[in-house]
Amino acid sequence: SFLTGDNSTPLLIACATGASAETINALLNPPSNQLTHGGFHAGFPDDQGATPLSEVWKRFDYKRKRQMHNWGTEKIRYEEELWTNVEAILNAGWHLYAERGEKTPSMVHSAAYLAESCPLALTDAIFDRHHDPITVRDHRRMLPLHIAICTPSSHRHQVLKENRAHVIHRLLELYPNAARMSLPGKRPRSPFCTAIASGLDWHVAGSSSGPLLKLWQCAPEAIASRDMETGLYPFLLAATIETRQENNAAKVNTIFNILRLYPQAVQDMLSTVI
Repeated sequence: SFLTGDNSTPLLIACATGASAETINALLNPPSNQLTHGGFHAGFPDDQGATPLSEVWKRFDYKRKRQMHNWGTEKIRYEEELWTNVEAILNAGWHLYAERGEKTPSMVHSAAYLAESCPLALTDAIFDRHHDPITVRDHRRMLPLHIAICTPSSHRHQVLKENRAHVIHRLLELYPNAARMSLPGKRPRSPFCTAIASGLDWHVAGSSSGPLLKLWQCAPEAIASRDMETGLYPFLLAATIETRQENNAAKVNTIFNILRLYPQAVQDMLSTVI
């Protein structure tokens, strides 16, 4: 569990330097007397936003470009190496989410849990290969979209936000009706309010879209509905979320866009108070 000066873990360094699948697997599955579970490091980023998954993909992409002239003969070997490591990392991360050691329903569910750690190109590759289970619920009755929007966010680096937003976008592209399916629980929360409570943004910097915008496009009625857990309207819920100082502008942008699209929320709120 040793961290270098830039917060690189041994797992991240192993992935970046092309260590064998056996070495990566050993780092993901430390002896039982280790204090830190390997699954924690499966999604742990360094100070530049690099993660084990991004480094594994970067190595694969480098080899693919370097071997372009004879890619046909090397393709199977390199792809097998890539997916062996990706599956090992995703499974290790999933163990942190699972309650009693339940196996992940699919690679899509595991990628949803490690959404911040999954680079854009790898997300596309995973969804192209494994999009069928996107409507399947896990042992908690959660859809992949639910997992992606409610998993705690680190938001330590812009690239992590972009990664998570891309996973959510792909999930909604493939199964837009999921935006209307509340999360399980005694007070079932809408995906839109869940995303707000998780600190997700309306726009991602440098993009014309973002997780909340995409959720609203798929379920526009959610913007006018109170949060089942707090009783707050979405714009008020967004105002209560604690953010780092550097994220204040994004928070204001979220509140502004919610009120721009549903200004009636203020009158509705006042009428209930009066």
